[in-house]
Amino acid sequence: MIKPNVLINNRPYYDIGTAAQVLNTSVRSVQRIMARNGIQYMRHNRRPFISPESIDEYIERKTVRAKIFLNKEATR
Repeated sequence: MIKPNVLINNRPYYDIGTAAQVLNTSVRSVQRIMARNGIQYMRHNRRPFISPESIDEYIERKTVRAKIFLNKEATR
């Protein structure tokens, strides 16, 4: 897991480049997600920063759950 690279008020945050690495996508994609209010971020000195909790919430919202759970007996 990639650790947050910025501390603001003793709280860890990711810059956009590091957030893109965590999400395994491009910087432009992270900017699009932010523009569509898909992920919460804060601005500090005009630069956006994303908290690890915001990334976790975004991943949780976008995770598709399986509708049917197979038990071990059904697969044999």
